[in-house]
Amino acid sequence: MKVFTIDSENRVWAFTSAAQHRMDAQFSTERGLMSATATWPASRLLAIWAGLPGSIAVKKFTDRKTAVRRIWNAVQTLTPSESRSSGTGNGRRPTSKQSQVLGLLKRAQGATLQDIVTATGWQPHSVRGFLSGVVRKKMKLALRSSQSEIGQRAYSLDLRSEPTEPGEEAEGGPRCQ
Repeated sequence: MKVFTIDSENRVWAFTSAAQHRMDAQFSTERGLMSATATWPASRLLAIWAGLPGSIAVKKFTDRKTAVRRIWNAVQTLTPSESRSSGTGNGRRPTSKQSQVLGLLKRAQGATLQDIVTATGWQPHSVRGFLSGVVRKKMKLALRSSQSEIGQRAYSLDLRSEPTEPGEEAEGGPRCQ
């Protein structure tokens, strides 16, 4: 029997046994899902629904019972994973845009702004904001920025140096500002 869990970031995970992971809510039946989410606000149920594969965006549910029924039916398609990180080893989904960008930045040649825009579908200003706000400040990764002879800027992660605080320099030169 599959056991489902919902973590604090509203992600639903499927496991083969209840002992594998302890998270906010754990359930194996529709009734269990109803009782586990009884005190949660409708906005959290919407966030869970939006994160499920194949879900169609909705602004609100008719009632809690409808929300639980739709979520229950959607989670039935999830396959049990052996571990929470399910292959990436870092807790991120392997197909998330964040994981895609980090994969591009880890390449030897790094990634140009256009590479990241093409991979994610984001606007250039959103890519720059992600690099500055998430990669550099939130994740505290050493982000390097370099410019080629033809004037194209490339970004890469300096995996050799220790993470630094914003405003400090990583080993080997200045970080992306």
